Amino acid sequence: MRPLPLVALLGPIPLLAASPGAPATPAPAASAPLAATAPISAERALRLPDGRVFLPKSAQRRLALRTLPAREQTVPRRLELLAEVVADPRSSGQVQATQAGRIDAPAAGLPLPGQRVQRGQVLALLEPVLPAAERAQREAELAELALRAGLVERQLARAKELAATVPRREAEALQVELDGLRQRREALVQGARAEALRAPVAGVVARVAAGAGQVVEAGTPLFEIVEPSRLLIEARVADARLAAGLQGAELADGSATPLVVVGRAVALRDGLLPLLLRPQPRAGEAAPVLALHQPVRVLVQTGERLTGFVLPAAALVRNAANEPAVWRHERAELFAPVPVQVQPLDGRHVVVTGLAEGDRVVTQGAALLAQVR
Repeated sequence: MRPLPLVALLGPIPLLAASPGAPATPAPAASAPLAATAPISAERALRLPDGRVFLPKSAQRRLALRTLPAREQTVPRRLELLAEVVADPRSSGQVQATQAGRIDAPAAGLPLPGQRVQRGQVLALLEPVLPAAERAQREAELAELALRAGLVERQLARAKELAATVPRREAEALQVELDGLRQRREALVQGARAEALRAPVAGVVARVAAGAGQVVEAGTPLFEIVEPSRLLIEARVADARLAAGLQGAELADGSATPLVVVGRAVALRDGLLPLLLRPQPRAGEAAPVLALHQPVRVLVQTGERLTGFVLPAAALVRNAANEPAVWRHERAELFAPVPVQVQPLDGRHVVVTGLAEGDRVVTQGAALLAQVR
């Protein structure tokens, strides 16, 4: 059986012939009304003109969005303070140059940062550096003392030989004079020797500012020694009543490590009151890793109460006006940004106002939702 031609299968195909010079016949615009009224794609995230975001359920699962209903609460007010890690004055110390001189390394070498040292350990040697005129004067004085000591020593020896004729008190006076000359000479010699710079406390070398051969002036800091397990945090407050009525404090680094007040200053420094705090980890928790002079943030609890909605700090974003805002889940696939006022509560939560009771707020993935364009 012979196969049928393709034309026979498809049927007659009309031929369109255009006359010369005639414009081409436009295609019917049947899809134009459909494009104008087409619904939003169910698989595509979209930022709407009013700022809201349409996000399909599949995209919500990919972004791991989580929401919680807002519940108004009354909680103690907390303030965030800037602070700095400082050394405990009872377990730290500094080594400074007592005079102008040149640094020399001891037999064990100069200590390295992070090295543990014991109290009294020699960290460096300081050789005095004197001007040429002063050095020449000292050498001349040493030579004169040596000459005088030699003369007195010979006189003393002669007096001992003539003990029968020389009064005893004269020999004793010569002996006293000889001892004095020797002590003066020894003092001058000791002053020219290198001075041993020793560790004032036991601890870890936090800073080294000395190098072999370095010439330093008197009072130059060379080494700083601290005990890492006894570091303190110094926060500064402007209100003396806040410092006196402090009810609690913790680190605002996400760990929320409790802090215990160990010292309250009663004198202003740069217009603020220093407040010394010591980290006190909870049972089973590791101590926070802190470095000397590290800036940290501290949350202190006051006696004042706040009323608002407690949310995780991760729920906060910035809107187009750079204001703090949260995402409200209006419908199944629709989210709207709501500007709010924020006050810190602890290292992981904040208190916001500007919401209504029961509003569902995005608490996880808010930053990703804000990137939808």
